[in-house]
Amino acid sequence: MKNIIKTVFAGIFTLVFFAACDMGNKTALLDILSQKEVGAPEKIAAVNLISGERRKNVKEEVFNALGIAAGNITASDAAKKIAAASNTTVNGIAFEENRALAYDDKDGTFIVSVKGTKDGVRFETRIEANGFTHPYINTSLGGVIYKERYLIFDKAIEKNLPLETFITEANNTNGIGYVSFEYTLNGNDKTVTIGNNSAYSLTASFSRNRNNTIKLTANYSVILRTYPNFEGKEGISKNNFSSKVIKDDEKYFEEKDVFDYILNKVKNDTDFIKVYSDGFASEYYARAIMLNQAGNLFDETKIKEYKDLYEKDGGHIKIEDITAAVYNIRNGGINADDYKGELTVTYYIAKKDLVTEYNVNKISKTYTVIRSGFKTIKKNALTDSNGKKILTFSIGKNNGKRDKWLDKEIKNAALIDRNTGAIKDDYSDWFNLKSEVLNNNDTVGYHLILNGESYSSMLPSAQEQFLIKTQDTDQHILIQRLILSKDKGNENLNIEVLFMGGDENNPVKFSIKPNHY
Repeated sequence: MKNIIKTVFAGIFTLVFFAACDMGNKTALLDILSQKEVGAPEKIAAVNLISGERRKNVKEEVFNALGIAAGNITASDAAKKIAAASNTTVNGIAFEENRALAYDDKDGTFIVSVKGTKDGVRFETRIEANGFTHPYINTSLGGVIYKERYLIFDKAIEKNLPLETFITEANNTNGIGYVSFEYTLNGNDKTVTIGNNSAYSLTASFSRNRNNTIKLTANYSVILRTYPNFEGKEGISKNNFSSKVIKDDEKYFEEKDVFDYILNKVKNDTDFIKVYSDGFASEYYARAIMLNQAGNLFDETKIKEYKDLYEKDGGHIKIEDITAAVYNIRNGGINADDYKGELTVTYYIAKKDLVTEYNVNKISKTYTVIRSGFKTIKKNALTDSNGKKILTFSIGKNNGKRDKWLDKEIKNAALIDRNTGAIKDDYSDWFNLKSEVLNNNDTVGYHLILNGESYSSMLPSAQEQFLIKTQDTDQHILIQRLILSKDKGNENLNIEVLFMGGDENNPVKFSIKPNHY
């Protein structure tokens, strides 16, 4: 503290300083300096006065208000924190003008001037503090902590940088933005992170090995600050130097890293998966399942810059035909809900040959997204949310008669029923279909009509992805279940329809009967 005061209060006040120190009366010294340099506040009877009371704990009140405690902060940071509180109100103290007059991290001392108001009473004083031992003094690097990888390749992947260029750029920034690690310390329980902290410095250096791997070294030092130095500015010195090799053979980025990077770029782009507002999600779901590929689901213009970049020569790596694909497409990778108008897709980025010859160990990370905005179905109805008919059912007459119709019995005939058992590789048996009930040749002399056409003429098929044309013939929809039943002696034909997203136990139910006999 003596060194700080001598530096700040030169000239005539130097004599006062030594006199005060000799008398062991630093408080008197600060009172004198306050009166000489700052001027005595009009409403205070003594310098160390807050709220109109004569107190000796001004320092504690200011420290408590600002959360300053010796041992947790350097002297320089404490002084700067008090100065930064100027023109703010903190915990009842309205600070006006605070100044850092001197600090010394090595000695753990500082002097600040504080001016403000509390409870309507203005105050003005100097605070001198000691005992602020540097929280990182006498420490060295302990053990490394990292999240996923030591190195961050984002900047390298974005430009497909050659290894040597990456090392040069990373060294130019001391590793900031290129590494992801922390270190525990020997000497205390703190953890340090990469970058320039006000109290310490943790940087990284990079070098290239003969086998084109990277040697990564961490460099640590404690920062000591003093103010003012001989030039009246802040002086900075470092000590407690410590260095450790984190990894001596870290690999540079590979294909899989590129795929992960592109995925992270597009996963928050809501337009990457296309939404067709005039179509049902189940149509795109069915086509993806049957074709075992995404089709026109992704807007790959969003990744074109990376496709082009990695097809060029001169970069670190060359990758042909980067694309997006649905993950595990036939086992939950895609699903549809026509009631909500939603398509759920789990997708990844890879190159086309990895998509064709699927290998889970070579693909990138996956991401699941729910895209809404497709057409929706009204609950318990055969119409869309706008009231427009999706499906219409009726019974057409061939040569039937009423008594034959009444005598007809149909026991839960599933014309369409999704197969829940083993399915062939080509998914040709994804749905179980029946065509012999109420077809054009049914002996009862009546046939089922769907959307104005004989059901027999528009049977769903594997070639058409088991889709059914809606009333709007440009649109298709997937029906999970279509069941017919009729009691003998009853003229009503009962129909159950289960759409994608519907409740298995609560399908759409309705009855129809022949328009005439």
